[in-house]
Formats: sequence, structure tokens, C-alpha cells
Amino acid sequence: MSRIITCEHCHKQLKVKAETKGRFKCPGCGGVIEITAAAEPEPELATLDFMDEVAPPPSQPAMDLPPAAGSAAPPPPGETQVKTSGSNNVMKLAIGGGVLAVLLVIGLVMMMGGGADEPVRQPVAAAQAQKPKPEPAPEKQQPVDKASVAKAEPLVKLNMGPASTANTFEAAAQRVREQQAADAAARQAAREAAEAERLKQEQMKAAEEAAEAAKKQMAQTPAKARKPLTAAERAKLQAQINQAIDKGQQYLIKQYAGGSTYSGKFTDEMGNTALCVYALLKSGVDPDTPEIAMTIQPMMYYASNRPAMESKGTYNASLVMLALDQFRQVRIRQMAEGSYRRSKEEANRDRLRMKFAMRQLLVGLNRNQSSEHSYSYGGGAGRGGHDMSLYQYAMLGMWAANRAEVALGGEWWGIQAKYLMQIQNEDGSWAYKQTKGPTRSMTCAGLGSLSICYLMMHNNQRIQRQDAYESSDPTPADAQGPAVQSDIEKAIERGFQWIERKGFEDLNPYYLYSLERVCTLTKTQKIAGVDWYETLAARIVAQQGNDGSWQSHWGSTAATAWTLLFLSRSTEKQFEHADSPGEPTDEREIVDISAPAEAPPADDGQPANVGDGQANAP
Repeated sequence: MSRIITCEHCHKQLKVKAETKGRFKCPGCGGVIEITAAAEPEPELATLDFMDEVAPPPSQPAMDLPPAAGSAAPPPPGETQVKTSGSNNVMKLAIGGGVLAVLLVIGLVMMMGGGADEPVRQPVAAAQAQKPKPEPAPEKQQPVDKASVAKAEPLVKLNMGPASTANTFEAAAQRVREQQAADAAARQAAREAAEAERLKQEQMKAAEEAAEAAKKQMAQTPAKARKPLTAAERAKLQAQINQAIDKGQQYLIKQYAGGSTYSGKFTDEMGNTALCVYALLKSGVDPDTPEIAMTIQPMMYYASNRPAMESKGTYNASLVMLALDQFRQVRIRQMAEGSYRRSKEEANRDRLRMKFAMRQLLVGLNRNQSSEHSYSYGGGAGRGGHDMSLYQYAMLGMWAANRAEVALGGEWWGIQAKYLMQIQNEDGSWAYKQTKGPTRSMTCAGLGSLSICYLMMHNNQRIQRQDAYESSDPTPADAQGPAVQSDIEKAIERGFQWIERKGFEDLNPYYLYSLERVCTLTKTQKIAGVDWYETLAARIVAQQGNDGSWQSHWGSTAATAWTLLFLSRSTEKQFEHADSPGEPTDEREIVDISAPAEAPPADDGQPANVGDGQANAP
């Protein structure tokens, strides 16, 4: 047991043994403390359990101080001072009782059997050995040397442990602080991400609500009541469109993730990167921009080594064909302008390499088509059925290959046109799958694919649609619609009539690119008397985000790419230069898909800079 005393000089609390008494020196101030015996032990204080017991230094003899008044005097020399306690008395009684019991047992044994004396003496000797020895008398206390006491170790020592304990504690505390800071940063990042997602969802919801409201307002406004834009209004709108295109291009460029990859919802697919590159090139970005130039060789490698079948090969292959063909066309225009120069030999080698890559992709696309002429994610007959979206992009890839000097025969396009008309609904629409309902996007996909077939079958001749509302004084014949000349034109006209009934005003980015393409291929300026481009472009510009992107459930990267293709009127640009799509050349190869492909020309180590073989020498 221990107790707490207080120094009467410095009021410092000290922890001492319960039986301690006498005069001692305070380790705090050096004053002499008189400690008297306690009537009963005081309970220990948990708050002071770090203090050691008071005891004289081991190297110093006890101080010989006169006894305090009222305290017991020390015993005279020669006398033995016996200190006992309740527990010692009990122990002694127990030992004595044990000895007597042993003696009684030995006596009974001797009386009964007359045993030898030795067994009796042994227990007695053992009992005597167990008797407690008297405690030695305390040594006489020597006079205290005050000078040595001043230099002695303190009577009370704080239990602080080794010197390294403080350093260990500080290191642990620092680790805790760092972990707390990291946790706080993670929580803040999570809150910011959640807030960004919330704002994004709100923006998408607001855009959808605005589009729906505008759609209702447009539906309530008669077509003839919508006045066309004036020259000033048209110029202002075009300036807004140009600014939106610039912002969209910068956003897409920032999505470049290095190598051959653009980030987005479909980052793991080559088609996502090809779509971004295609949109950037179509909207006017220089092909030597690093974010574009770094992707050309990976796409060429993919095209030249692509397996015949892959689960998502139709999208990937078609978009790579579109991107590579547009890269080829831009290089041809640069050579014609003199802004890009390659030797005749180098340019011809680039052209042959491009032709080989496009041939490989075209063969792969044809193998992915089922025997019923449908496309699906699985590829081949009976693997998922018809998919109108995949079919549309396959037709775009075949069209791109035709521009790059490789093509399928004209009869192939006739077969595709017949298939498209077979799956067209009676009301003129098309559906994503035959078990689904018709939509604007899939109807435009069917119209665009059928228009490409017409283009390939009629030597690059686009369908001439005569809008019934073009004339200010329409005749009854005009009011009945354009005169049709073939089954393809009839099917296309029925598709446009369905769109007119349902309304063309939809801000779905996937739909926008399809609408722009079909209207360009059929030379359609107005739908139901309304300029489709100006009407939608004004609303699209208003929906652009602050970062330059557009949103959809396909992700912002794909949505922005499709919107750029619409705003830049990408399909119309196919017909603006001498190397127009579908134009026959002497070197165009009609591909026999059953024959093995030739080996690609040797690579000179230079980027795939495709020319027409007529470039000027540097």
C-alpha cells in the first residue's frame, strides 16, 4: 500500500509507502519534510500512479535526524526491534501448528511400532529449520552530509521510460496525423466527385427538359408560321456554331489518354478512339496535331492485323475505316495545296499501305455479316439477329473502303438494298431489332444505308429529292411529293414521310449524325417545310456544357464526337473535293473476299502519310 503526502514548502504531491515515517528531503524544493505514521493507508490516486515510492538513495545511508515530537524513539543499541504485522502472526501460528502435528504423528508411530529414533529427529530438524529467523537489527544511522545530500539523486523519479520512448510516440503521432489528413482528403475528393456527378445529372436533366419543352412548343407551332432566318440571323448563328465547334474540339483533344487511346465510356475499344479522331479531322483539326498523329499508326496496325471475328469488331472496324479514310483525304488536299510534301515514291507506298489496311478491314466486315445479310455483336448467321445500328456502321465502313480504292462489286450493293427494303416497316420506319418498335435514330440509319447503296449503284449519283414545300406557289403535283423513279427512292420517301409525322426535332447525338448524313445524301434541305439544320443547330449550341462537351448515356466523349460531326456537316464535305467518294479510278480493286490478301508494302519507318502518288519531291 502507498499514500500521498504534500510538501509543506512547495506543495508538491509525493507518493510514499504506507509505513514510511521520519524526516526526508523534498526532491522538488529541497526542503525537509516530516512524515508521520498514517493511522490507516490512504487509497492510491490513479492520477499519480506515475510517481515512484519515496526511499533514500541506495548509495546514501539513511539520514540521522532527531525524531519528531510525538514519534516513537528508536530502540537503544543492542536491542532487537521486531516488526510484525497481522499476516506475519498468522504465518507463525500456522507453522507452529504444523510442527506440533508432525510431533504428535511421530509419537503415535513410535508407541505403536517402536520405530527408530532417526525418523523422529529428521522431522524435528526440518521443523526447526522452518522456524523464522529474527530480523537483524537496523544499522545505526550516520550523520547526514548536507553537501552530499544536495548532489544526491532525487528521491522521487518520474516513470518516463527510456529516452527513445518520446521519439517513438512522436513518430506514431505523426503517422496518425498523416492518416487523418489522407482520410480527410479522400472524403473531400469523394464529396467533390459526388457534387460533380450531381451537377452533371442536373445538367442532363435540364437539357432533357428544355429539349422536351422546345419539342412541344415546336409541335404546337405550325410549320408555315416558322419564318426562315434572315441573313443577319444566319450569320450570327454560324458564328455561334463555329465557337461551339472550337470548344468541342478542345474538349475532345483533352480526352486523349496517350498512345492510341481516348478516354470515355468505351475507352477499351479501338472504335472509341477512331470516332474521336474522325470527328476532329472532319471538323477541321490538323492531322499533325499530336493527339491525332499518335493514333494513326496504332489504327493502321489494328487494320492490318485484325482477326476475322471479334465480339465488337463491326463498330471498331467501321470507325477505324472512317478515320483512316478521312486522314487520307486530308493528306491529299494538303498535297494539292502544297502544304504537305512527300516524294512520289513515299506517297505511293503510303497509298498502297492504306489500301492494304482498308482491304483487310473490308474482308473482316463482310465475314461478320450473316448469310441473311444482317449484323450482330456475335457475327455470322444466327448469332443475335439483325442489329440496325451495327448494319449502319458496316455500310459506312464499306463506303469508306470504296473511296480508298477497294470495293465490293455493284451486285453486292444491290443485295444490301433489297435486304433493307425487306426489313422496312409498312409505315416507312425501321427498328433497332425486328422485335422492337421504330425510332427516329434507326429510321435514319435505314435511310442512310439505303442512300449509300443507291450512291454505289448509280456511280456516285445522289438522290434528288424535291421538297414539296420549296415552291412558294406549289402545284397539285408538287403537293403530292417528288416523283419516284425506283423502288429505292420509294422506300426512302416513305421513310421521310414517317419522320415528318413523328417530328425530326430530337437532340440525341447519335441521331443527329444519322440525320445529317441521310439529309446530305438525299439533298434534303427541309423536313416538313422547316430547315432541319438551322433549327437543331441553334438548340444544340445552347445545350453545350461549359467544358465544351455534350452529354448522353453513351458518355460525353462519344456524344461530343457525334455532335461535332453534325455541326460541321461532315457528310457534305465528302463531296467538296476532287477525290469525291465513289468516284471510279483505274486502280480501284474489286475485292474477291475468298482470295487471300496480298502482303502489305514495306514500312519505311515514317508515319502513314497517304498520298495520291503525284506529290512533289521535297
